[in-house]
Amino acid sequence: MEDEKNFSKAYLSNLNVNLIIADYIHCDDTWKEKSYIPYFNKLYYICEGDGWVETGNKSLFPKKGDLVIIPANQPHAFSYINSNYYKKYWCHFTATIGDKNLFDIFDFPNIINIEEDKDYFIKLFKELVILDRRKDISSVLKAKGVLLEIIAYFLDKINVKELRMYKSPSIEKLELIISYIEKHLAEPITVEQLADIAHLQVNYFIKFFRLHFGNTPMNYVKRQRLEKAKQYLLNSDLSISEIGQKVGYTEVSHFSNQFKNYTGITASVYRKQR
Repeated sequence: MEDEKNFSKAYLSNLNVNLIIADYIHCDDTWKEKSYIPYFNKLYYICEGDGWVETGNKSLFPKKGDLVIIPANQPHAFSYINSNYYKKYWCHFTATIGDKNLFDIFDFPNIINIEEDKDYFIKLFKELVILDRRKDISSVLKAKGVLLEIIAYFLDKINVKELRMYKSPSIEKLELIISYIEKHLAEPITVEQLADIAHLQVNYFIKFFRLHFGNTPMNYVKRQRLEKAKQYLLNSDLSISEIGQKVGYTEVSHFSNQFKNYTGITASVYRKQR
């Protein structure tokens, strides 16, 4: 369970999101569509009304206060039910890790009710609508931040046990690799060792790893060493030299240089934050 949680965290840290369009709508009798396959994900926040949404093989009837995720690349249809038409905020967006859609990797629930946090979400969606209309350079980055905040909210509301990954041979290989790295940070780790665990030739393994994590295997190892060092600095009384050894650095000077390059401050200054 802990290995799977660590792997999920490692995977999600490489999530890339982009807003396509965002708006608010009071639907009418034209709000209906026969089955088609969108290339983008959809997100609805239902303010009022009744309706029907189909995604994949699921029929959904979102109600007031529901936040709805409709994944890309699945059969999708929707329609009003009666004259109590939806009033809703909505957006279309992409969310990818490597070349995979987030919702092809993790089995998110399609609906959660957020009525208790409606003011917070209305604020977020209003911000998305404004950012979509602005179209300046900074608005693109700000929209990413809002989308990530919404996805993070989903994760906070889901029991970790319920966030199931769709397993594939590639995912299983990566889980083994990430688990090995986490358990051997204090030891020398080579790309050849990791490629051997994945049963792949070294050059192909590097491309395979970069495709999924957006980084080379050894850069990932270095990042994990330094992230673990940050935890030790804040949560232990170990000396800086001892911490360096625990995360695989035999020379304290090398550890100190790497830590400062990574965080912008020295290990001793970082420790004072606790």
